[in-house]
Amino acid sequence: MRTSRTGRTLAALAAMLAGVALTAGAPADPLQVDRVVLMMRHGIRPPTKAQPMPIGTAAAAWPTWSVKPGWLTEHGASAIVAVADFDRIGFIKAGLLPLTDCPTRIALLADSDQRTIATAASYAKGVAPGCSLTIEHRPQDEPDPMFNPIESGQAPLDPARAAAAIDAAVGPRGIATTERGMKPLLIRLDRVLCGSATATCGVAREPTTIRPATATSRPKLGGALDRASTAAQILLLEYAEGKPANEVGWGRATASDIAAFGAFHALEFRLLARPPY
Repeated sequence: MRTSRTGRTLAALAAMLAGVALTAGAPADPLQVDRVVLMMRHGIRPPTKAQPMPIGTAAAAWPTWSVKPGWLTEHGASAIVAVADFDRIGFIKAGLLPLTDCPTRIALLADSDQRTIATAASYAKGVAPGCSLTIEHRPQDEPDPMFNPIESGQAPLDPARAAAAIDAAVGPRGIATTERGMKPLLIRLDRVLCGSATATCGVAREPTTIRPATATSRPKLGGALDRASTAAQILLLEYAEGKPANEVGWGRATASDIAAFGAFHALEFRLLARPPY
């Protein structure tokens, strides 16, 4: 899901669990799982800003949430507990966790956002119920270079190589052609955002641009495709939170709409995050 720090606000939960180590000789027969390393995103959250998108993007006010912008919701925490409980059953079957006793070899590491710290805590509750597990993280909201290597200068980008990689992903016809290919879906999204008030509303009015990378900042979309990606994620969050139907896209977004709008977020990542460089 998109955040103010897209692609780098992770809750990395490394479950290093005891198993049977393999020797340097012939492989064990049958092979057994030695450890599990699990990396995951945070659970369900509201938009990261009180005003989720610029005024005029939608015809009406966005729905309210029960927690601060960007924080893990109660429903999101419950969902993470359920995921962890499912994982726990698999880990027990694999011989990595004890059936009843508290585990002694689980390490949990989280980014410093509230939502990732709370996600790690919820995962701990589900994977080891009744036990006290330590979660390693920096103080809340203190930048962590491990999760922000580019922005912290630990892994500087080569802007020329980044630009070449993005140009190759976009293709020779440019980002305007990419946007034209998404036009029908942009119109569909604007109908949800604006209802009948389409003259001065929606995401499709501003041409898409790409802000190039610097040594310490990633490339970024601007304009129609950028705003469409953000709007699509907000609608998905509303749906995943289980908000009333009249609050999910103001009652104008169906489940099939929300699934289709996911193409905007996938496109953004294909262009700006997936190129091998």
